[in-house]
Amino acid sequence: MGISFLEDAITTGAKVQGVIKQAIHASSDWTHVPVAASTSVATAPVAAGAQSCTVASATGIVVGGCLTFWRAAAINGAATPECRIVTAVNGTTISWADPLTCPQGTYQVGDAIGVGMTVTATTTRGAVMVVDLADAAITAGRMQVGVYNGLSGSTPQNKYTGGGPHVTWKQVLGAATDVVRATVSAGKEHLFVAIEGPRASETNADSTSLGSTKQCFVLCDVNPYYPGQDLAPAFCLIRNSGTSYACNNQNIVVSKDYTGQANWPTGWLESVDRISDNAGSATTFNARGLDGSLVLKPWVVMEDAAGWRGTLTRFFWGGRASVLAAADPIPTVAVGMTETYGGVNYKCIAPQRGVGTQVNRTSIIGDFNNYSATPFAGPLLFVPVP
Repeated sequence: MGISFLEDAITTGAKVQGVIKQAIHASSDWTHVPVAASTSVATAPVAAGAQSCTVASATGIVVGGCLTFWRAAAINGAATPECRIVTAVNGTTISWADPLTCPQGTYQVGDAIGVGMTVTATTTRGAVMVVDLADAAITAGRMQVGVYNGLSGSTPQNKYTGGGPHVTWKQVLGAATDVVRATVSAGKEHLFVAIEGPRASETNADSTSLGSTKQCFVLCDVNPYYPGQDLAPAFCLIRNSGTSYACNNQNIVVSKDYTGQANWPTGWLESVDRISDNAGSATTFNARGLDGSLVLKPWVVMEDAAGWRGTLTRFFWGGRASVLAAADPIPTVAVGMTETYGGVNYKCIAPQRGVGTQVNRTSIIGDFNNYSATPFAGPLLFVPVP
């Protein structure tokens, strides 16, 4: 199992898909799906700093598409591939904006190049997760993702068609050159991707005081409560089904129902939390056990038809971020906090936010509230890190 984590990587809207795909490939459990025919380096080696190369075939390569480079190997055959978004196609000469770094050395003639943005991983229980990062053309403020629960050769199967997932980082579409920040956590049991738009001091921010929207989507293995009756390994998809910047989707879907016969039944997430709280108050809650360790709260998957299905294997609810009273000796859960749980390392992050008139919203990850202040007021999520 190899968990990869990239936090707040600064890029632009035009290049963010390549940054995300490269971060996903940093996990050995996620591989490229050659939906489009692969190609290879042709005519001359490609060294660090290169912004173009000649390929054996340009079939399927388009401006805005993604190339994934492997050193001295076939597709998926080597560690640390790197990804670039295509900016120009002139015959078999392909160009991109960010210079290559060649982490495994200069790419040689014949080295493999993957075409496209589809990746896959299979959970320990056997659920097949397939993600196309370019289900539709990216805009200057939104990425549409395709999610599937099967793979036949290089053809994804059983696409989720209930809307999205969409990841929106601008209330009003900006420019492809706008600064965005990408956060990715990937591993055998999960995938987390978040994109945040320009911050308050940056060009085209939605708000000069609060910054811009941040949204995410999540795939995670479901650990069944009733393994004897739960006949199908499954993963949960947490997403924004609409194109709104408001992050207000309030249900989840599961890749398979417990019989294994139906695709994408709907449901909800539940977790242990305080009965009532004011996200804007200075109150805290004791997230510590009697031995002083941090107690992580599991997410519970509630399927509409089947009821209690199980828990998310790799994500935990962090509650709301709140202001810690100076006299309170008990530390509150806060962004940046780390914990090791069940042999896996976790870090607490703020997965989404809204700005402007959408300060107070509810979503499937929980109520959240900018409260016109920093730090961000919730919800918090513990994600896996190396």
